[in-house]
Amino acid sequence: MSLGITIIGTGNVATHLALNLEKAGINVLEVYGRSKAKAKALAAQLYIAKVVEVLDFSESESDLFFLCVSDAAISEVAKEIQLPEGTLLIHCSGATSMKEIARTDTAYGVFYPIQTFSTKHKVSFQDISLCLEASSNKAEITLEKLALKMGAKPCFMNSKQRLVLHVSAVFACNFSNHFYRISHELLKEQGLPFRLLQNLVQETVLKAFELGPENAQTGPAVREDFKTMALHEKVLNQSPAWQELYSKISNDIILNKN
Repeated sequence: MSLGITIIGTGNVATHLALNLEKAGINVLEVYGRSKAKAKALAAQLYIAKVVEVLDFSESESDLFFLCVSDAAISEVAKEIQLPEGTLLIHCSGATSMKEIARTDTAYGVFYPIQTFSTKHKVSFQDISLCLEASSNKAEITLEKLALKMGAKPCFMNSKQRLVLHVSAVFACNFSNHFYRISHELLKEQGLPFRLLQNLVQETVLKAFELGPENAQTGPAVREDFKTMALHEKVLNQSPAWQELYSKISNDIILNKN
């Protein structure tokens, strides 16, 4: 699969996408970023990529242009960017409709990896699910081939489905990580290591996917053990916001248990 890629953006998604594209043998030809220094830093990690300082790509040799910018900037950049005819403009957002980058001069689509990206942690696209959507059958085929070339699992869905998936991901990933942070703080106050919870958390995740989360729920709330719940809320007296969160989540578990 011979494709030339331009990456627009220099953040976590842009960086991991670019590195994984090149790992799959696909050349990144250009990098654009509002910060020239960050664009240079990303390009320096790639084989032949050059830094481009304007959004006029009308003379570019790339075939695919990835918008790896903040959700708030996607529509604005899509309107400003100039592209060669016959190319494909793609955004990588879970929450943004494909219509936000609709245009008449090129095909357009979505390439949304269901993964969390951080600067200090390398992530492979091997075996991750990639949500795809495109404005034409030809563009769909191109994105599917690209996903497979990267070792990912392509999954076609429309913008509404992807938005619901994104909300679900916030609950499963972002919110759960916030709870990890609370747990970390509570343990740290007692001089206890966060790692004590590692096996428990890993087993919980495994059970959720093996049994289904509705069948894997344990703890005092699902048992309606109000005595233990009261003791827990007493521990949280010094943190009213966490105490309220504990109470609301516990009540939701009770209301929705099997």
